Amino acid sequence: MAKSRMPESLRSQIIERYDGACALCGSPGSEIDHIIPRSHFGSKRVAVQDSPDNLQLLCYSCHRKKHG
Repeated sequence: MAKSRMPESLRSQIIERYDGACALCGSPGSEIDHIIPRSHFGSKRVAVQDSPDNLQLLCYSCHRKKHG
């Protein structure tokens, strides 16, 4: 999975919203995840895909389970 070029301010906003905890299991979160995957939007970039409402904080394990 390629690293995103998410602005640090947006990343910080998502971490703060979840108080640093994984949205699924409550463990310490470490990865920002798109709730609706970027692939759903095809090659067209739309504002909603990187909006805070479409982002959540997950731990490594839950992120792998979601995409595994």
